[in-house]
Amino acid sequence: MQAADGYLSAFPQTEFAQTEQLLSRHPAVPYYVMHKLLAGLLAHHELWNSTAALGVATRLGLGVGVGVGVGLG
Repeated sequence: MQAADGYLSAFPQTEFAQTEQLLSRHPAVPYYVMHKLLAGLLAHHELWNSTAALGVATRLGLGVGVGVGVGLG
């Protein structure tokens, strides 16, 4: 079920928090999955000029950036 804030993933949000705090037993897994999702969305956009895929990739990227503490300017 999708969270009220729009979060939808195979991993609970706590797994990302544990990874970011270096407490996860499998730290690469959530971000590896996010990388694969982003790559697929961007490839779909490039091949089909899909603004929807680009929009989802942008929002996903912003969410990942917030999680790892990357600023946008």
